[in-house]
Amino acid sequence: MAWLIDRSKWYQWYNYIKLKLNLSFELDQKATDILSSLLSENHNSIESLYDLSRNYSKAIVVGAGPSLEKSHSILKQVKDCLIVSANGATSFLLRCKIIPNIIVTDLDGLMKDIIEANRNGSMVVVHAHGDNIEKLLKYVSILSRPLGSTQVEPKPYVYNFGGFTDGDRGVFILKALGLRIIGMVGMDLGRRIGKYSKKVKIDKRVKIAKLEIAAKLLEWAASEFEVYTLTPIAVNIPGVRKITVQEFLKL
Repeated sequence: MAWLIDRSKWYQWYNYIKLKLNLSFELDQKATDILSSLLSENHNSIESLYDLSRNYSKAIVVGAGPSLEKSHSILKQVKDCLIVSANGATSFLLRCKIIPNIIVTDLDGLMKDIIEANRNGSMVVVHAHGDNIEKLLKYVSILSRPLGSTQVEPKPYVYNFGGFTDGDRGVFILKALGLRIIGMVGMDLGRRIGKYSKKVKIDKRVKIAKLEIAAKLLEWAASEFEVYTLTPIAVNIPGVRKITVQEFLKL
């Protein structure tokens, strides 16, 4: 049950990402083991995510790309969709008085906003990777009943849904939950970094490489189920159609 994506296919992708970004499997696994231990006394159930998703026929993943700041009018029109926030996008959604159903985060967004949304009902899926062990130790116990995700071998309470960045991982989580019509807002995946992206100094070259990886993973996702972008300036991804919010709501 802890593997919610084809293991052999995922490891083909993971090995590609690991080489491209010089990741450490050992550190990723160490972070996963730590997260599993932290969640042993404070976790939600995967069944709660399934129960939530059964109330919706389609979903929207909100990313933290530069177009997000101009997406208020789009988000105001979204009705009867499950809303998934990718990390820092949570801050913008709160400004718009929107509480996302799910937050997908590796804990490098504005944590006070993620904690506030969590206290107001958002389920949080916390991702473990080799570079965020200190954040796991600091924040997991503060959050209310989070779930865990990993990019390597899953452990109790920590699932491998597939996906790499918070945004594309949100899409893969929805796929695992059975949603088959998924829209994206603020998922530009271009060379500009949005102000709602991570709140620490970043290497722009590394960030752009991660966005390129996200685009490749979304192309894979779009080959298996319906993925749309409601952001006109988003990069073109094979299989991902650009449509208006009105067209999306009619699907």
